[in-house]
Amino acid sequence: MSTLIKHLLLPSVLATTSFAQNTSESQSQSLTCDDLSESLAHNASIIQNTTALNLVWLGDEERVAITEDDQTTWKISSYIGPGYNGGMAKYNENETQAVLWLDTGDSDMERLGDIMGLCHSFVPLQNRTTGELAWSREVLERAGEDDGDCKTMLGTECVEALESWYRRQGQAAWNDDQYPPCSAIQNTIPSECEGMISEAVTMDVVRLNTSAEDRIWKWDQGINITSFSDDVIVPTCGDRNLSSSWGNRIYQTTDYDVALNFPIVDIMTFYPTVSSTRGGSSRETHAKAVCLRPENIQEGSRAPRSVKEVLDEHYGPHDDESSAERVLGRGGEAVLALASSIGVGLWLQL
Repeated sequence: MSTLIKHLLLPSVLATTSFAQNTSESQSQSLTCDDLSESLAHNASIIQNTTALNLVWLGDEERVAITEDDQTTWKISSYIGPGYNGGMAKYNENETQAVLWLDTGDSDMERLGDIMGLCHSFVPLQNRTTGELAWSREVLERAGEDDGDCKTMLGTECVEALESWYRRQGQAAWNDDQYPPCSAIQNTIPSECEGMISEAVTMDVVRLNTSAEDRIWKWDQGINITSFSDDVIVPTCGDRNLSSSWGNRIYQTTDYDVALNFPIVDIMTFYPTVSSTRGGSSRETHAKAVCLRPENIQEGSRAPRSVKEVLDEHYGPHDDESSAERVLGRGGEAVLALASSIGVGLWLQL
């Protein structure tokens, strides 16, 4: 794996921003992309557009709802890169970690961040103890045809069941007096999700109204962020505008070939954080499932093994079936053979 890029240096010329110091004695400093290069290093990525959200009050009864804002687009992305142990020790080259990003673009996050919360519940691709994959072979085979909404990979009924479950869990994230709020979310495998072997895991995510320092710390624990002031302005590095993005690192590692071939299934749950004197029925939450399969492999990164090779390794050798066999099943082979014999006989009689 000598060709695997472990450190992709992002040019600091993309952004160098200065900030005001707390004391006049302090020298002027800058936070640059070079400062963040190790944690921004990645082997592959995927970026999806998604409809922005807004929180509105309905009538005079303190009812609040999270609704879609069709006039604005947000971006959800996944970057797969080298694994780090708490931002300090590095894992071996075969172990990767993902950082999930939400870029809210031009939305007014000073307002939304104070009244809306977010939880990420993702399905780990792999059990690190056993090495087993979290989905059946059939589900992972369909993943390559999915356009990001998970309906091809998981099926429409499964996606609707997941989103319905996590909308209800959004109520718990708001109603329960727990900290962090996402710890109130319970995960499950809906009966509609055939082929889902492992439950999702809910992350302790960065708050939408937190400081730039806290946001950086959620995905780069290796940087000494305390050396920067409280009002540091974070840069734009490549296609990531860190000033409008919320990144959350998944510290569980995944094998390189698995991570670059298959999607992370992420269910984002948005819930109101404003106070209300009326019960949970007066608050409407929002949940959206996305399938983030890496597509953009960085130049110089090792090309992953094929999907079939990876699946054969985990599930055993598997010959590709013809389309007719997939429809009729193995028992249909005799029917096909009989039909072929009849067809040949009729042709000879002609």
